[in-house]
Amino acid sequence: MSRLIPPVMRATDLPLAVLSAARLDGVLWGVHDGYCSVDEPDRPELRALALSYAVQPHDIVVGRTAAWVYGAGSRVIGPIEVCSRARPLGSWRTGVRYREVAIDDDDLTRLSPPTPILTTRSRTISDIAVDSLRTIHDIDLVLALCDGTASTVRSHANDLAAARRRPGKAAGLEFLSVVIAAAERRGTPSE
Repeated sequence: MSRLIPPVMRATDLPLAVLSAARLDGVLWGVHDGYCSVDEPDRPELRALALSYAVQPHDIVVGRTAAWVYGAGSRVIGPIEVCSRARPLGSWRTGVRYREVAIDDDDLTRLSPPTPILTTRSRTISDIAVDSLRTIHDIDLVLALCDGTASTVRSHANDLAAARRRPGKAAGLEFLSVVIAAAERRGTPSE
């Protein structure tokens, strides 16, 4: 059975005034730059679909944007972060931060066929940890991705420590130790 309306609507589907009025009436809710029916629950597949208009087919959603897709945070922090496998000239877009990182195929996932490719939860944690442009939200993002448990963060820190040739590894390990301390202060079990 085909859908009558797409799960994420934009001004290309209905006029922006109609979408905004439906949101104010409680019929729609906002997800990134789109609108969804209140019958659609907030889930990673829907968040990834909300990004599909801004992400090209050869782009991979990474970093804080991938963390948002997995449910960390209520909105995308900063510009949409992507890593491109191949980018033809003239394809740079405003509002998108292009990252140049090497990603193995084992670190990639697609939540459903129409959604863009993104890094796995584990790789996303690692990318946030080694990012040189730290934000005040990063500790909360990593804690959300690790369900707030210090033992999960410690496991990801051990994986990063075992990684070979990872730029920013020392700073990333230092950052993850701060996240572990934050998890322990919040009273989550450490083991």
